[in-house]
Amino acid sequence: MDVEKIPSHVDLETLQRRIRSILAEEHSRGGRPSAGDEGYRLFRELFEEGDTARLLIEPHSGIILAANAPACETFGLDRNTVSGKPFSELSSSPPSEIGKHLSAALEDRNPSGEFSFQAKDGTTQSIEVHSRRLELAGFPVVLSQFRDHSGANLLGDSFHLSGEEFSQFIDTTTDGIVCLELNPPLDLSLPHDELARRVFREHRIIGCNKAFMEYYRVSSRGEILGKRLDDLAAHERPESERLENLERFFSRGCRLDRIRSPEVLVEGERRVFSKSLVGLARDGCLHQVWCIQRDITEQVESEERLYLQNAHLELLFEDDPEALVLVNMENIVTKANREFVRLFGFSPGEIIGKPNELIVPEGYEEESADIFRRVSSGEKVTLETVRRTHDGELVDVAILGSPIKVNGVLSGTFWVYQNISERKRSERVREALYRISEAISTTGDLVELMEVIHGALGSLVDTRNFFVALYHPEDGNYSFPFFVDERDSVEAGQRESLEGSLTDYVRRTGSSLLLADGDASELERAGEVKLVGPPTRSWLGVPLKTAEEIIGVVVVQSYERQGTFGEDDRELLESVSGSLATAIERKRASDALQASEHLYKTLFNQSPTGVFRFDCNSVLTDCNEQLIRIMRSTREKLIGLKLDLLKQKNVGIGIKKALAGNEFSFEGPYQTTTSDTQLYISASLRPLYDPDGNVIGGMGALVDLTDRIKAEEAAKLQRTYLERLFESAPEAIALVDPEDRVVRINQEFTRLFGYEEKEAAGRRINDLIVPPHLREEGLALTAEAAHGERLNVETVRQAKDGRLIDVSILATLVVLEGNRIGLYGIYRDISERKRTEKLQNALFHISDATNASQNLEELLAGIRATLGELLDTSNFYVALYNESEQSYSFPICVDETVHFEPGKGYDLQGGMTDYVRRNGRARLLDRKSVKRLIKKGELSGDAVGIIPAQWLGAPLTSAGAEIGVVAVQSYDDGSAYSEEDLELLEFVSDHIALAIERTRAAAALAEEKERLAVTLHSIGEGVIATDTEGRIILFSHVAEKLIGAEESEVIGQPLEEVYHVRGRETKREAGLLTTQVLKT
Repeated sequence: MDVEKIPSHVDLETLQRRIRSILAEEHSRGGRPSAGDEGYRLFRELFEEGDTARLLIEPHSGIILAANAPACETFGLDRNTVSGKPFSELSSSPPSEIGKHLSAALEDRNPSGEFSFQAKDGTTQSIEVHSRRLELAGFPVVLSQFRDHSGANLLGDSFHLSGEEFSQFIDTTTDGIVCLELNPPLDLSLPHDELARRVFREHRIIGCNKAFMEYYRVSSRGEILGKRLDDLAAHERPESERLENLERFFSRGCRLDRIRSPEVLVEGERRVFSKSLVGLARDGCLHQVWCIQRDITEQVESEERLYLQNAHLELLFEDDPEALVLVNMENIVTKANREFVRLFGFSPGEIIGKPNELIVPEGYEEESADIFRRVSSGEKVTLETVRRTHDGELVDVAILGSPIKVNGVLSGTFWVYQNISERKRSERVREALYRISEAISTTGDLVELMEVIHGALGSLVDTRNFFVALYHPEDGNYSFPFFVDERDSVEAGQRESLEGSLTDYVRRTGSSLLLADGDASELERAGEVKLVGPPTRSWLGVPLKTAEEIIGVVVVQSYERQGTFGEDDRELLESVSGSLATAIERKRASDALQASEHLYKTLFNQSPTGVFRFDCNSVLTDCNEQLIRIMRSTREKLIGLKLDLLKQKNVGIGIKKALAGNEFSFEGPYQTTTSDTQLYISASLRPLYDPDGNVIGGMGALVDLTDRIKAEEAAKLQRTYLERLFESAPEAIALVDPEDRVVRINQEFTRLFGYEEKEAAGRRINDLIVPPHLREEGLALTAEAAHGERLNVETVRQAKDGRLIDVSILATLVVLEGNRIGLYGIYRDISERKRTEKLQNALFHISDATNASQNLEELLAGIRATLGELLDTSNFYVALYNESEQSYSFPICVDETVHFEPGKGYDLQGGMTDYVRRNGRARLLDRKSVKRLIKKGELSGDAVGIIPAQWLGAPLTSAGAEIGVVAVQSYDDGSAYSEEDLELLEFVSDHIALAIERTRAAAALAEEKERLAVTLHSIGEGVIATDTEGRIILFSHVAEKLIGAEESEVIGQPLEEVYHVRGRETKREAGLLTTQVLKT
């Protein structure tokens, strides 16, 4: 052996120890055996079964790792000490030949050859060796099987027996023996290829023993005498290969040992025989050929089962959608799958044989060492952290580390890496948006608000160069309430024109603009803009829009790196811009406090966290709907609850600390009081103060971690070996044969599509789950996969009950020894993600429509159309309540059975609409619940009229009062709406109420402005009104006569400049009169 070729990371003692533990006949472990244990159990059975001598050999060094009982018997070895011996010590053949043989096995060429060995009796024997490569304990090893020629030698020795002894030997041996005659005899001086052809065609059977007849299902010798061997069975080996074997027979002195012959008997049964040939020659001529054969079918099938099992498990590992890696006890990577290579960018050659710390970024070394120590000590570890790609990029990952135990002995570690970068970014986006929303509702100062926005966006976007430019239409200039820049500066209160600039371009077009290096120059050459300020390499501007106009632009830019900003940054800034524009308008208006309270209430009710308030007596005084859902309770049961008397000690401690002016948080199990439900929560409590700084109660925030904890516990279930991956994989997996027929499905496939394995087996996958309208697509995908294409597509498949399911499909060809034996299809249910995408798009459209629309009827029609993509709005109406008349009007009503005229008032007391308005909360009603409310007297049967199958309504709340109701209903479908639809309608109701409030406020403002204008113009004296900056906003008719200027000339002008409008002759008189007016 060439010792220098042994990889440096192979620790032979460790490998031998693992192999010995794998081959132990008995092992004990708790629970159900894993898929990996089953694979090793099968390997042990195949390794030990029968009388075939087998060795496990480390291919690089030629060191023996293990030997079964027949091998120890054949070579006279002690099974307890054989491990560690060089294979070459057993053979007298040249070491170079042995090295070539092991190298061929390592390359999956399954070699066979003859080598000389010294038996335990001291004799030298020629033994045929068959070898193949296996993956075991994360390392490649060679399994070698040995067939000595004792049978052939015995046959040769038997020719020296007497006739009677020879016949007795023939009939008592369990091997099949047949004598083939050559008549006329063959001259052995002829070329070997000619001799081979003549033996192949001219031999005839002249005798055989009982074992031979049993092999070929023959009852009497007379049936086969005079026939050729080809007359008894069909050979799978081609004729050319069999002729080559006969040439070897002649080249070796009319002797050939242990060749494998797969044959199909007359009845169609397939058998595999091991045959040895001995020729009888006299006077230079070959007269007879004796053949001794042994049925090794079961042995061959066992070998094939082992190889197939290993191949299937390898494919499952390689094609798993998560990044998987096997690491030995020295933290060296021994195997990595395709997804690991894709995620981290290391080729197999760059990562296998290297420390697993290659993907650990700087600063995380101690964490990595700690979790490896814990896993290699037998502990399972899950955590979310950061790892590094080949290019140095940091990736957020969730890691599951599991110890690999064989017979209770730790032999390595198994790691699963899931890319959670998108989820982490989404969390950071949500956190930033939440901080911004909270700031908008709580911050009174505009500059302070923008500082919060700048800081929140800084965790997601490069905001080192960030400014907000507000447009002033009266003079066409821009002001900068917030400006941060590395190379430019703006003085406080300064205004600039910016006409033709990129900022002005965004405001004029009303669309966001994302520019890379050179894009701005192209716009300038096209005459669209003129560049001002220092040149930038990446620029992003988003307009600030309100319902009436574009009030400015928010900009981020980078002077150093091209491509700093992308589409994600554009979408983020766009989502923030609307809130920023609204905040600016609110802060400019006089009703900032009212808007802030409304925003706080909205955040309180819509928060994804359960929020509650309590007074100084520890009594719960208010809570949001999320807390009610988390507690599995009702508002009636929760309000008034004495929190310091709850069973959970942490709650009582937290209440006391909050009322003492301290914050408190905890995480752990929690037993609800009102519903007797066991939860796992994260809670925080803090005090609430009055304006004088006195504690008046407290507020708590509670997050239900039950599902996450359950998911983490489920993730801890053993996934040690690859067979378990198939059965317990979270994706639906189907294995189909080359005819596209289902061979096997896993449990998730049954759950997703509804088919049990016995129902699916044997059916074509395209007939099973492909909907009729996608038949051609399914056949095309199958054809692509059959040609070796690795598919990863998103499409629709059909369940047993007819449901259409959005799925992603990963398909991989299964190839064994160059032959296509099937196809793996992995199906992932993406229905929820598709629904979420539709929901988010709808909510964005509704929010945009609320800010953009000025006409209420147009807004409501748009909301109905958008809402119709998510739920049934065939019957949709908005009812506005007139408190003075106690009637309802309908700005929009679309219904199958009822018609309400716009602008007309209707008495709906006792109806479902009035019920929801009076109670102030959304309700989902069906026929049973309506009848129950009628029976209780809360509804009137006459007012209700036709009872729908389902009715869904939400109150419209403005300034703490319910001003109306938005509702949808179905007259025939009792399952048209769900609780999720109820939440959606509650969200929409807030936007409708906001739009109505804005419309009413605009109308009132216009009316008041008109009234004021009429009043001022009717005053007999000259009246001039200015804004806070001294610019004229009203100029009465009398003032026109007194000053000598028309209103159109002076509106927007500074008061002190108005005297320059007219000629010198009126200047003094106008000045005196104006001064007189201002004094009054």
